[in-house]
Amino acid sequence: MWHDGLTYKLIKLQFPDYLIKIIHNFLHNRTFRDRVNNTYSNTGFCLSGVPQGSVFSPYLYNIYTHDFPQHSTVSTCLFADDSAVLSQGVQLKYTIKAIQNTLDKLETWLTHWRIAINVDKSHAIIFRKWGVIEPPFQLTLFDDNIQWVSVVKYLGLHIDSRLTFKKHIDYLAEKFWGRIHLAISLIGRRSPLSLENKVILYKQILCPVITYGSPIWGAAATTHMKKIQEDSLFHSESSLKTFRDVKIHASKLRLLACHHSSNCNDLLPNMKTQRSAMSLKRLLPDTGSLVLRAHVPE
Repeated sequence: MWHDGLTYKLIKLQFPDYLIKIIHNFLHNRTFRDRVNNTYSNTGFCLSGVPQGSVFSPYLYNIYTHDFPQHSTVSTCLFADDSAVLSQGVQLKYTIKAIQNTLDKLETWLTHWRIAINVDKSHAIIFRKWGVIEPPFQLTLFDDNIQWVSVVKYLGLHIDSRLTFKKHIDYLAEKFWGRIHLAISLIGRRSPLSLENKVILYKQILCPVITYGSPIWGAAATTHMKKIQEDSLFHSESSLKTFRDVKIHASKLRLLACHHSSNCNDLLPNMKTQRSAMSLKRLLPDTGSLVLRAHVPE
């Protein structure tokens, strides 16, 4: 973020003079030094960027990017420095041309406001329900071609061209089991920790892996969801006990955010009718027995 450019935008947006001065003093005359072992570099001045961890920084970045290039047929998605442009249409060539027009405007805007972008980390993807289609031409940014891919990663989600989320679910299953191997000595039956502490570990370490982004990928096909839902081997490998008689409301245990699709609601069956050990093992995730044993008041 160019400091002088930000000051200019604050003036154009008619921010109060006192607030502009506060922000100017907050950003200017900041220094830095590099250290290697006991050797220090010369002192330098920060002419761009904002301090990490400051509550001011996100607001200043939003102000700096408020005039991000727009197009009538293109939607822009901005989250901090992660950006995406989306367009839809019947004719693919016209859709890609609309995106290219946006990229041309974006190139001018980035140059004018001194914002650097790594084209190598930029990717293009075609979302299509059936089959695979080759793009009619390349998208370019700063004279570099943007690579066409079948799967993109945006905000931690692996999004494939057919929106099946198979790649992301495979990634979740692998990451989930990796966390289990790290935490098995703490949440297993031989662990000296109390049940309450095991539940806390589960909620803090294992649960976020599966629940992140669930309102989006929760609409995936049942065949893909089974990779997460039916990992009942976790019980035997971690020596976790299961109870035959559990009475608890599903609303007290719901681990996934609600989705407009009924597929997400099917992930956690109504536990009022689930009383057998085999039924408990089918719950998502299979560490559910840890949570089920915790007391949840009616």
